[in-house]
Amino acid sequence: MKIKYITIGLLAAMIGLWAGCTFFQSEEQKVKKQFGCLFEWVSKDTGEKPLTTANKAKNIGTLFMENCSLKIPAPSLSGHYGPQEISGYAAQYRSHFSKLSLRFYDLVIDFPEKGTAKAALTARLSGTSAVGESIDEIRELQCLLKKTEKGWLFSEVAVVEVLRK
Repeated sequence: MKIKYITIGLLAAMIGLWAGCTFFQSEEQKVKKQFGCLFEWVSKDTGEKPLTTANKAKNIGTLFMENCSLKIPAPSLSGHYGPQEISGYAAQYRSHFSKLSLRFYDLVIDFPEKGTAKAALTARLSGTSAVGESIDEIRELQCLLKKTEKGWLFSEVAVVEVLRK
C-alpha cells in the first residue's frame, strides 16, 4: 500500500516540475528558446528526408515577424522580408548542403522596453555542401525581437562588422 502512495507522490511531483518549467519560464528563457528553435530548424543532418527538410524550412518562417529587417554586408540580400520569403530562402539555402550546423555563443539578452528584446551573440554556421565543399562562417549578430500573441518573434537581424587587423 505504501508503494502505491509513494508512486503517486513521485508522479505528482514530476508533473508539477514539468508544469512549472513549461508555464513559468522567464521572458529571457522564452527568447533563448527562439534561438534554440532557429538552431534546430537551420541545422541539417546527412540523409535528412525531403519532408523533414520542407517542414524545417516552413518552421523557420514562424520565428519572424512580417516585414523583418535583415542587415548584412551583402547589399543584395539586405532588406525587409516576410515569414514566407524567409522560409523560401531557408529552403533554397539548406538544399545546397548535405550537412549544416548553426550554433550560438555568448548570447546576451537585454529588455530595453516592455515587449522588446535585444540580443547580441556570436553565430557559427558550418557544414558540407552537396558537392563536398566545407563552410565555416562566424559572425557577430544583433537581433531585435518583439513580443506578439505568437510569442517572441525576430523583427531585425543585423550582422555586426568586426574590425580586422
